[in-house]
Amino acid sequence: MNHLIDTPKATESMHVDWAITARWANFLATVSFVFIGLAAIAVVGIMALFSEFDSLQLGPLSEIGEGVLGLVFLVGIAFYLIPAIFLFRFARHLKASLESNHQAYFESAWANFRNYFRWAGVLTIAIILAYSLFFAFVLGRL
Repeated sequence: MNHLIDTPKATESMHVDWAITARWANFLATVSFVFIGLAAIAVVGIMALFSEFDSLQLGPLSEIGEGVLGLVFLVGIAFYLIPAIFLFRFARHLKASLESNHQAYFESAWANFRNYFRWAGVLTIAIILAYSLFFAFVLGRL
C-alpha cells in the first residue's frame, strides 16, 4: 500500500512560508554562533583570571581547579553549538531546495530540523535533571 499517493501537495504560499522560515532560521543560527563564540571567549578569560588569582579562596571552586571548571563550561558550550549547527544546515538546505527544486536538499533540510528539535529536547531534559539534582543536593544539606 503506497501511502504517498494521497499526501498533501505543496502550494505557492507554502514555498513563500518556507523561504521566510529559512531566513529566520539562518538569523537565529547566526546569532547562536555569535553568542556561543562570546561565551567561549568569556570562559577562557575567566579561566585566565582564576589562574592569576590563586590566592583567592573560592570555596569549592578552588578545590576543583580552573582547568576542570573551564573544561566543564566549554563542554556545555559545545552542547549548545550542536543544535545551532542543525538549525544552520536546515536553513541552508531549505533555501537551496527552494531555489533549485532539488528533493535531496529538501529532505536533508527537514532531517536537520528534526535533529535540531531532538537535540534541543535532550538538552532540555538534561538541564531539568541538572537543576533537579542541584536542588536535591542543596535541600539535602539544609
